[in-house]
Amino acid sequence: MASGGEDMGKDKASTAEEKETASKNKKSLQIEEEAPWLWKWEEGDCLSTDGDDDDEDEDGVKAVIPEDPSAVILGNCGVIAVLFETPSGFAIFGYYGTRLLDPDAWQHIWADFVNTPDQTVWLKEFQAFEDKLSAINKDAISPALGVMVIKRIIETAALVYECDRSVDKHAISLRHAATHLERISHIDAQDWDLLKLATALKLICYPEEKIRAPRRLFTKPQVMRLKKDAPKYEDVILKAPCLEIYNEMYTARKIRCEAARALLCLVERAKRAYEAELPDHEIDPDSRKIRHCIDPVMIDELREWHTRLSTKPKKRQVPPTLAPVDALQRYTLISSHPLNKPNEPGILSLDIHPSQDIIATGGIDTDAILFDRSSGEILCRLTGHSKKITSLKFVNQNGLFITGSADKTVRIWQGSEDGDYSCIHTLKDHTAEVEAVTVHASQKYFVTTSRDNSWCFYDISTGSCVAQVGEASGQEGYTSAASHPEGLILGTGTTDGVVKIWNVKTQSKVANFDGHVGPVAAMSFSENGYFLATAALDGVKLWDLRSSSKYFMTFPPCNSDATTNAVEFDFSGRYLAIGSSDIRIYQVANPKVIWNVIKTLPDLSGTGKITSIKFGVDAKYIAVGSMDQNLRIFGLQSY
Repeated sequence: MASGGEDMGKDKASTAEEKETASKNKKSLQIEEEAPWLWKWEEGDCLSTDGDDDDEDEDGVKAVIPEDPSAVILGNCGVIAVLFETPSGFAIFGYYGTRLLDPDAWQHIWADFVNTPDQTVWLKEFQAFEDKLSAINKDAISPALGVMVIKRIIETAALVYECDRSVDKHAISLRHAATHLERISHIDAQDWDLLKLATALKLICYPEEKIRAPRRLFTKPQVMRLKKDAPKYEDVILKAPCLEIYNEMYTARKIRCEAARALLCLVERAKRAYEAELPDHEIDPDSRKIRHCIDPVMIDELREWHTRLSTKPKKRQVPPTLAPVDALQRYTLISSHPLNKPNEPGILSLDIHPSQDIIATGGIDTDAILFDRSSGEILCRLTGHSKKITSLKFVNQNGLFITGSADKTVRIWQGSEDGDYSCIHTLKDHTAEVEAVTVHASQKYFVTTSRDNSWCFYDISTGSCVAQVGEASGQEGYTSAASHPEGLILGTGTTDGVVKIWNVKTQSKVANFDGHVGPVAAMSFSENGYFLATAALDGVKLWDLRSSSKYFMTFPPCNSDATTNAVEFDFSGRYLAIGSSDIRIYQVANPKVIWNVIKTLPDLSGTGKITSIKFGVDAKYIAVGSMDQNLRIFGLQSY
């Protein structure tokens, strides 16, 4: 970090070169007339600049730039004092105040505190205070005001930001490339993350080279299709820029993973230092438990996702690759795999990776298991929880995976190149069993619910709990949760049979759905967001979110002794599966007609208790967990 009051404009001479570079970068290769899809740049260049650089004439002589009028208004050449509060006191920094007038200034300010070639910011003074309230008053700041600056936190946060920016700057080009993948190779890549898109282009351009990416990033058919179609892309994409983008993004993601892990440790260390300084009487026993502060930037992102998803047509066409009704009617058991430890049987939760043929299971034996369905092999066994795993979810980006446990903790796992996973965050915000994990539509946030009467909203990238919402005492807590497909609604189920609907943005409850008997064990939103299916002791109830809070249909348990523990819509929203003492698959219709059972599958575990159900891609198979040690796959051998 800079440490002096040198001239703020001494590096202006470099900006002419930056502007010339920016001009080059904005010249795209218009492969197709309708839109450029990939930018060409020289090594060391960027696809965008921060703008407003000094100009140069044709002879390379710097042009005279009038003084910034914003700096005139601020006075002192635009330099302002910035006050930061830290765990032990305060720090004052000098800062070029006109930067706050730039677009997205508040999102970029942390990077300014580290990347300071033009002396944008420098530390002026610092000091620790035993009583921070005495250091500042309504009239002035104490001349001795300062702090022991946690420089590493600022630097690491800026590194994470820079890694994200180096990836996000290619978003437009890569999203356009996804249209080529669909047009040429008939692969729907619109929901792929940017690194996966860049890797696909690398595979197309250099099919014989080894890909540095997490194992199982693509299914085998996708790899074969991309390699086979590689010649078709020769007149569409440019190899060198694709390789540069891939290398830059791969490196950025790898660095970001390590930086995010280090940042969490640093922040936790600072938090502990701060709490250690507080007198005992100032620490609320629930202060770490209840938080109501989702960052405004996050709220804007939630709104953006909601707007993007809610404007899509609700009546979507049936995917041509979706398994038809007559195929589901012929589903039988095609494989059974003993994954859990035989002395501790019971699969309590399962999930299927949205873009890979990998199934995850978790249960009573405390381990999470990642299973490759196509090869029939266990990829890895994740250990670390001390009690049963109650819920688990894949995150469709960055090779992340989340588990929740009865040991009161949530773990975030990071996949590596060799297919192994390591725990990068252990979250301990709950004080009772964690019952459910649900991932937000953006794949950047997730929610957990617990028996401690609270739900937590987390930032996946940092593992930080940005909001925790509690209920009044006397209840026995939450037992299930599901995120609405459009991102602003959360559903939670309670031990007393109530379904609660929340506005995630404001963390406020907007509706209670009554009618169940017993704990709400599971819930699932339909793909278009219209319907919510909830499961409890008395069976499954269907709710229409467009109308009143009264359920419009009930599917009772198979028999009087059975309990219903699982319910799941498929991704297309055309089918609904219910798990009780058997598995029943319904064809989704409208609220005014009966939803017909199209297939009943037996419980082959002998326990009479199906605990979890998940549809595979295009509903071409169904994964089922029960209270024995076996994962069972139902479908057709031809699929």
